[in-house]
Amino acid sequence: MNSGNEDQTIKGEKKIEVKRFGNPQLFSIEYSLLDNPIDDSGYLKESWGNFALIVDGKNICEHEVENETYKYVWYLDNIVGWFSSNLIYVLGYDPYPLPVKGDSVQELILNSERHVPEEDDEEYYWYHAKSSWTMRHNWFSSRGGSYLPNIYFRRVEREIEIVWDNSIYRDSQVIFSQADGSVRLPLGEFKKVIFGFLNDFYPNLLDKIPQSRTADRQSIERMWRKFKLL
Repeated sequence: MNSGNEDQTIKGEKKIEVKRFGNPQLFSIEYSLLDNPIDDSGYLKESWGNFALIVDGKNICEHEVENETYKYVWYLDNIVGWFSSNLIYVLGYDPYPLPVKGDSVQELILNSERHVPEEDDEEYYWYHAKSSWTMRHNWFSSRGGSYLPNIYFRRVEREIEIVWDNSIYRDSQVIFSQADGSVRLPLGEFKKVIFGFLNDFYPNLLDKIPQSRTADRQSIERMWRKFKLL
C-alpha cells in the first residue's frame, strides 16, 4: 500500500499536494486541501478540498453535471466526521437489524422494504431500525448539500462490503460515472486505507489553523481523539 504517498499537480502557478492511501487498482483514497472560494468561518472552511474514493481503478465520486465532468470538491470535514463517528459500527459487529435475508446490502434493503409489518407500532419500529442502521453504514446523510455518492460500508465476516447506488439522483441533472456497483475488500486492507487517510487528514487540517483559534483546534483534536480510540 502506498500509504501517505504524495503526488503534486500544478494549477496555474500553485502546487497542490494530493495525498494517496492504498492501491487504486484495488481500493484507495486520495485527497487534497484547497483554498476555499466561499467566505466561511470556522474550521469547516479550512477542510475544503478534493476527495476521491477509488475502487478497481475507478473514481466512485466522479460525476457529471450538464455535460461537464467533476471530481468531488466540498468540505471534507463532513466525510471525515462521519468516518470518525461510525467506523466503530462499520469495522465492528453491527449486523443488519431486521429479520430479512440477503447476500448484499442492496438485497437486505430491498427485502426490508417489501416485508414491512402491517401493525402501526411495528411499522414504526421497523423503519426506525432500518434508518438507524443506514445512518451508521451510509455516509449520504453527511453530504451537506454536495453531490456525494450514495455508498454503504458493511462488515461481512473478515471483509468490508462497499456498495454504491446513485439511483437517488435519477431525477436530477447529476450523473455519476459509476452509477452502481459493489466490492468486497479484506478487512485489514480497508482499515489500512481509512486509518492512513484519517491519521493524515487531522494533522494536515490542524496545520492550516492558527494557534490563536483555540476553539477550532480543540474541536478537531476531540474528533481525532475519538477516532484514535478505535
